[in-house]
Amino acid sequence: MNKQRDEILGILLPDQDYSFLLPNVSIAEIFTLESNLITTSDVHSSNTVKSTIQWRGKDIILFHLNYFSAEHYQVQDIFNFTKARIAVINSITKPAQPSYAILATDTPKLTRLTSQGLHDCEETSYDAIAYKGRLGQDIVHIPDLMYLETLAARYLNA
Repeated sequence: MNKQRDEILGILLPDQDYSFLLPNVSIAEIFTLESNLITTSDVHSSNTVKSTIQWRGKDIILFHLNYFSAEHYQVQDIFNFTKARIAVINSITKPAQPSYAILATDTPKLTRLTSQGLHDCEETSYDAIAYKGRLGQDIVHIPDLMYLETLAARYLNA
């Protein structure tokens, strides 16, 4: 029996009043935030990059995506969020390129997307946000993973 699926799995990464939607397959791992993983903070004096963290023996960039879509929600101290999680994102353009991470200020949620489930919303002018839409009652931002990957490589090589 060959049943065709009309849905894909996504992960909603909540960040204060916003949610960022990523394909399930793009995420390598999600784990709780622990201070011993942070190797630097406020990299390059930018709130876009909160820090570098240690993951599987390598330093990777930790992005705070709210900076790209709502600068008034910048996080100054990520340890103020007791449910904070880190989502490590796989490289999509070059497998040899390092992974990077995204801060979620609350527990991520698995969601199923159908062709009727995601609806266009207002336009977005942020480079790191590829799409802004409505999923049920929630507004979701879909990050431009290629842009973030390029940015992470640039910060790591700086």
